[in-house]
Amino acid sequence: MPEENVNARDTVLAELYAKRDEIDMAISAILFLKGAASTVPETGGKTFVVTNGGTIPANAFFGLGIGDAAKKYLEMVQAKSTLAQITKALQDGGMPPQRPNTVYAALRRRESVTGDIMRVGDEWGLKAWFSNVAKPKAAKKAKSKKSQKKTATKKVGNKSSVARTKPTSAPELKIVKPPEPDKDRTKPISMVDAVNKILEEADKPLHASVLVQKLKSDYSKDTNVKSIAASLPQDSIKRFTNIGGNTWVLDKWPESKKVKAAAATA
Repeated sequence: MPEENVNARDTVLAELYAKRDEIDMAISAILFLKGAASTVPETGGKTFVVTNGGTIPANAFFGLGIGDAAKKYLEMVQAKSTLAQITKALQDGGMPPQRPNTVYAALRRRESVTGDIMRVGDEWGLKAWFSNVAKPKAAKKAKSKKSQKKTATKKVGNKSSVARTKPTSAPELKIVKPPEPDKDRTKPISMVDAVNKILEEADKPLHASVLVQKLKSDYSKDTNVKSIAASLPQDSIKRFTNIGGNTWVLDKWPESKKVKAAAATA
């Protein structure tokens, strides 16, 4: 027998098997809706009775993912089902045993991505059944409020950060005046003022010759005894007194100092 004829027959046979499976599934679904107690057997000849009295073929969900299998199951039973019912039905229909949490995650993903199934309360069904039912948005609102609170907190934090980093007004600059120069040093001292200082520092009567020496050594002023004798009596505020022999004292001194003429020499 030619090999081409064998391959062609295998292909036709596979197509017929596929059509038979589809027909068997359709018959099972119709019988389920009618509430029949039996159904046309699948390839393995095994079926499972579900809560509503219908049956699920043992190979109903072969090759399907959890989401597709759940949708097919809901189409077959035409009734809302709980998570536990769907989990058991998938296993009865030929899928490996699944944990309820795994099935629940797949259902939620199917609901949010494909959108052909929908959860209402604790049950699941086809979205077309609930076209007039508004899906509760409490969770979304709660999330929105939380997001708003977080955003507000972030804004407050940013505002505080800006307040901390915002430069304050420039400090008032204090103008420090340079110290005034010593007038006694910048302005040449007069001879009579220099004599006044010399007598105050000596704190005793001094002869004119001693004053001449002090004026020259301390104030770089050249003068003589006669000039001292002529200048001091002319002091405008009368600070000096000649106690005799051209020996001078300060007029403000007590009389006890003015009579010590013997100490008038340096």
